[in-house]
Amino acid sequence: MSWALTLAGPENAGRVTAWGGMAMFAALALGAPVGTTLYAVDGVPAIAASTTLVPFAAIALVVPLASIPPQHGTRPAILKVARVVWLLFSAFAASLVAARLFLGHVPDRLSGARVALAPVPIEAAGLALI
Repeated sequence: MSWALTLAGPENAGRVTAWGGMAMFAALALGAPVGTTLYAVDGVPAIAASTTLVPFAAIALVVPLASIPPQHGTRPAILKVARVVWLLFSAFAASLVAARLFLGHVPDRLSGARVALAPVPIEAAGLALI
């Protein structure tokens, strides 16, 4: 991502991030059918061969592309970044557990469909902001 962001420039950060997201979701969408087909053709050896050869194809595509100069400047310490990430994941996990404990009965009382539709306006507002 940093390579693509540097090549495209900060004015295209959203586009580069979208490219990365599309590539990940395309890999998820294509992985199962391609893997199933390979397995049907030759079993585990076909999966092993593709797992070995596909990275070489990626290298062949990347090698001719432009390189970028090293970026100089200060970087945050890895422990500081890890601490922030750990705190964020911990807060998410704690809120998920609390929601399950205190709101787990709501779908039984109101119906799952009504509960699932409740956050839709909030999600729509968030998407509108983006």
